[in-house]
Amino acid sequence: MLLAEPGRDQDGRGAPIPGVCHLSMLFVHPDMWGYGIGRLLLDRLIEELGGRRITDLQVSSESA
Repeated sequence: MLLAEPGRDQDGRGAPIPGVCHLSMLFVHPDMWGYGIGRLLLDRLIEELGGRRITDLQVSSESA
């Protein structure tokens, strides 16, 4: 599972930032680790963003 949304100003509380996407979550079931599924999800996201003229991908370093 991958969740991406518009990048926002003020640590996510503000207005959307044009051209920025925020990757909120990326999960792969542990039984499927090592098969390249995470890479496939990221590749597909990058492909989709290019079609939407998104030039920057923001990733949070925080974890739950």
